[in-house]
Amino acid sequence: MQQGHPRHKQLSRARHEMYLHNRHKAECIWTAIKNVMTGINNAISVVGKRIDSALGINKQMSAPKIEPDISPIIYPDVELNITPLVDYNGVAIKRLTTNCF
Repeated sequence: MQQGHPRHKQLSRARHEMYLHNRHKAECIWTAIKNVMTGINNAISVVGKRIDSALGINKQMSAPKIEPDISPIIYPDVELNITPLVDYNGVAIKRLTTNCF
């Protein structure tokens, strides 16, 4: 008993080949667009460098050096009190407390 018309297999194969063909063409078009954009980007950068060199702007500028500030921070309204605390064994524990009033 025949499962289906033999032409269906041929049409299915043709649709699949068309799908592969369209996918391949889309990849080629995408690659072409990417190459055009890369070319435009390179051309713009070359033109920009030429303009910079013509105007004398292309000199490298060094970044300013930032020295770390290691001086101690002094708060004039803060009093430092070291108060001894005693734990359960009678051993003194020193704790640093601040009064910011």
